[in-house]
Amino acid sequence: MPYIKSTEVNKNELNYDLSTETLFYVNFVLYTNINKRINRENLKTYLIETDQAHTQLFEFNITPSTCIECSLKKLNAGRIDGFIFGDYASDPYIKKYDLHNIHRELYGVFEVKVVLPKGGRQGELDNILSEGISKLKNSGEYTKIIKFLSQPYYDWQPTDITAEKK
Repeated sequence: MPYIKSTEVNKNELNYDLSTETLFYVNFVLYTNINKRINRENLKTYLIETDQAHTQLFEFNITPSTCIECSLKKLNAGRIDGFIFGDYASDPYIKKYDLHNIHRELYGVFEVKVVLPKGGRQGELDNILSEGISKLKNSGEYTKIIKFLSQPYYDWQPTDITAEKK
């Protein structure tokens, strides 16, 4: 079961362990409205949404969302101040619906781990996963499997797409 590892949560407070091996990395992007710039150093003062499964990743109160498309459309219309989520999941909606009122910047890069039973880190299952992932990496198959998920952050803006269409 993949899990995005929080840098904010103390691993000793979790009721589960995370694998030693990182499966891949995900770019979380801070999407904001171009007409309403926000102070990144004070995100707690804004209405910002993220996918409901990822609220624990942030050290400030963030509003859970069940619909990426809906959050991005609200942001484009100026109804919320920001949206933070993975670029691989969010960017296609921006392009599909030509949401040109959105500014994007890298929020952070998070590790994706495997959830293990408490006390399972560096145990038998963790070792099996680590060995398997290492074999996939050494054979080149790993890159083929995760290449669409684990991409470097590409700095583009929705206004670039609008300009290309003209």
